[in-house]
Amino acid sequence: MQEVHGFEAIVISGSVKCEIKTKTPLTIGAGKSPVDPLAPDIPLLRDSIGRPVIPGSTLKGFFRSGIERTLSALNIKDYIKLVEDLFGTTRVEAYGSRLIFSDAYTDRDDAVGMRDHIKINSTTMAVEHGPFTQEYVKPGVSFSSNISFRNIPLSFLSLLSPVIKQADIGVARLGRSKSRGYGHVSINLLDISADIVWPSEMDSLSLSFSLPNYGKKVRISLRKSENKISISDSISECELTGDMETKPPILRAKLKWSDVEKCLEPLIRGLGK
Repeated sequence: MQEVHGFEAIVISGSVKCEIKTKTPLTIGAGKSPVDPLAPDIPLLRDSIGRPVIPGSTLKGFFRSGIERTLSALNIKDYIKLVEDLFGTTRVEAYGSRLIFSDAYTDRDDAVGMRDHIKINSTTMAVEHGPFTQEYVKPGVSFSSNISFRNIPLSFLSLLSPVIKQADIGVARLGRSKSRGYGHVSINLLDISADIVWPSEMDSLSLSFSLPNYGKKVRISLRKSENKISISDSISECELTGDMETKPPILRAKLKWSDVEKCLEPLIRGLGK
């Protein structure tokens, strides 16, 4: 069995395409007031050609906090340490993220609208500030991003699923001005592409990943047969099957997100032991 410590070697990596569609207005602030006095008071963050963009750091924070809420509600012991192993930490000893979120872009040139708002003082109920103008992304605008992963059991990707469901019903919202009804989005993950470093002469592999903060090791078993690959791990005991697209030494496999999503319940059971 090959034991992998941190990211000294990348043996499993890949990506999932993430599609985001706004259900209500969405605003991701540019972070500073514009110099142009005619510009809106709260401008949108935009890409180099002027279209709105959702930063990868915003998506990472959104999914991280959603996974934390889910594991906390399920009474998973030391869940914060597990989240640190997945998303990285600067506490005590710096540790990189196993999940990497790219910026999300849209191809719509007509994606932006503008609204006037006022701020009400909660004590006096009088106007405290305003009116001020706020840019927003219109409902019905689609964005595309990629979630990359490295040295993570594929069943652990199922932890993204509850966050997607919370977003769909409007419990988890993205961006600013949530109290005004902004930030309701739907999120769709497409099938997973995984690259595995695989010695050509071997039909099966055994790997061990350390989760140093959480204090556990995860054993991963991989088998290939003809054009199929099977992957399972010692925590979820969920077996996933994918189609091989390339052969070793860098084996690429395609797995269905719907199959990975089904690993959530056995993974939660395994984490609870």
